[in-house]
Amino acid sequence: MSNDVNIIAEDIEMNGSIHLYENGFKNGAAYFGKYDRKLVSSRVLYARIQKKNAGTSLHEVQKIVGMLKEVILESIKAGEAVNLMDLMTLYITVNGKIEGKSIESGNKLPLGVKITPSALLKEATKDISIKNIDYASVNMSIERIFNRFTQEYDGTITKCAEVQLEGKRLKLGGEYAGVWLCPADEKGQIASDESLWIKCPRITKNTLKFLSFYVPADVQENARYRILVKTYWKNCSGSLKESKEALSDIVTVMPGE
Repeated sequence: MSNDVNIIAEDIEMNGSIHLYENGFKNGAAYFGKYDRKLVSSRVLYARIQKKNAGTSLHEVQKIVGMLKEVILESIKAGEAVNLMDLMTLYITVNGKIEGKSIESGNKLPLGVKITPSALLKEATKDISIKNIDYASVNMSIERIFNRFTQEYDGTITKCAEVQLEGKRLKLGGEYAGVWLCPADEKGQIASDESLWIKCPRITKNTLKFLSFYVPADVQENARYRILVKTYWKNCSGSLKESKEALSDIVTVMPGE
């Protein structure tokens, strides 16, 4: 058997980092935490197994794990729940609501898989030492602009067509919230005269991550604009006293049909 380890067996770090985010909802907690994930690939796991026993062939490790994967998938396809090495249980669930009262046994239902961790797996988290805790700031931002007319993320918007903004905390809320197209010069500076800003009143999607609207007919074709989003939204039961704003990169208006 080969003793070679041709995949790097990364050393295991018994520590981690937690990021605390401000909680915008009134549920009694000022922050919610997220553990900084470090994903370990299957190939690294193979190498760690071989490192524990240098006489083990890496090919044999991959072969056995591959067969285990096949058997698990076969069991799930057969509708069975699987106890995976006393670490967790995989089981079938029914997703969503079932409409109607007369459902035949042969009908296809929306099924999914869920995981229940075992006490052994939960106990393992007690050995983790936290090396760092920080307070993360999530600001309102426009990260991508999707032109639904052209189906492209190419820095253009189309006159009288729908545009989707993708980003963080974009949800509109408050009497004076809205989306504007602001004329921009070559350096990206928007016009200081707000009377030149064009409001986009037709909003079609309004969520934290996605904000969609139609480009008004009175925009100037081939002109350069920056999209301004202004909101007073705070949470489900309140609003901000001062607005939060996000400004996009420069976009060019293309003529519609």
